[in-house]
Amino acid sequence: MNDSFDTGAPRMATWGATGAISPTIFDGLGPARSSVAGSNRPLDVQQLLERCLGSRQLVERVLNSFETRFEPEFQAIGAELTGGDPEAVAKAAHRFKGACANAAADELARLVAELETAALSEHLEHAQSVYDRLPEAWGRFQEASAAFRRDARN
Repeated sequence: MNDSFDTGAPRMATWGATGAISPTIFDGLGPARSSVAGSNRPLDVQQLLERCLGSRQLVERVLNSFETRFEPEFQAIGAELTGGDPEAVAKAAHRFKGACANAAADELARLVAELETAALSEHLEHAQSVYDRLPEAWGRFQEASAAFRRDARN
C-alpha cells in the first residue's frame, strides 16, 4: 500500500460501478489511522486534523462529505438487513466502515465493524441489534462535529 498522497488540487468524487462514491474525495489526506478497535470517540478531531495537514477547511469538507453519506449508507445497510442476505449486509457495512474511518468517526467505525463481523458470521440478529445503536452514535458524532465547527469559528 502506498502511504504517499497527492498534494495537487483535490479531485472530485466519482461514482464507481457499484454506485458507491469512490474515495477520491479523500485524495490529499494522509493515510487513515483509524483505530476501529481502540477508540470509542464519536469524532477524533486531532486525528482528522493531522490527516488534513492541519487544514480546518479540509476537515470541514471531509465532515460535510461524510455527513451527507450517513443517511443513504444507513438506509442501504437497513435494506440489506431486511433482505436477510448476510453477504450483502457485510458488503454494505464494509463500505460504510471505510467512510467512517476516513472521517475519524471512531465510534461509528467500531460499531459498523462489529455489524460487519456479525453479518460475516451469519448472526443477523446481532447485526440488527448493532444497527439499531447506530442512530444514537450518529447523534454523538453530530454533536462532536458541531462542537468542532463552533470552536473553529472562535
